[in-house]
Amino acid sequence: MVSASPGYLGLVVRRINSASTTAGSIVARTDTMTLERDGTRGGLRITVAANSGNTEVECLGLNNFTTVIGVVREFFNPATTTTVQLFDNNTGALYFSCSFGNSDAQGHSTQVTIRNNSHSNVWVGTVISTFNQ
Repeated sequence: MVSASPGYLGLVVRRINSASTTAGSIVARTDTMTLERDGTRGGLRITVAANSGNTEVECLGLNNFTTVIGVVREFFNPATTTTVQLFDNNTGALYFSCSFGNSDAQGHSTQVTIRNNSHSNVWVGTVISTFNQ
């Protein structure tokens, strides 16, 4: 039997349409992590809040050379807010799926699947999360 804690009474499903290349523009989030634009057409980063507990991010995607690209990072209760580049403009990411958050039983988790094309600043896709976007 699976029991739901008060933080897991449902899931939020939203459409993503991120057209702003402004550094720090939030694409998706949990209560302690944000997936953000990095100021370029194709770059994305993750920011983890200080004292956020143990969190992680895993991303898998394709670039414009049809090469599989991936990122796996774990954060062990960082003392300061930490920002890490996931994909930069030179990576050429066109599609990826990322899961991030706290995978412990009590933490929030978010799954993002987005894509763009090599001529556009716009990332479109979906987010499924335990945290209201």
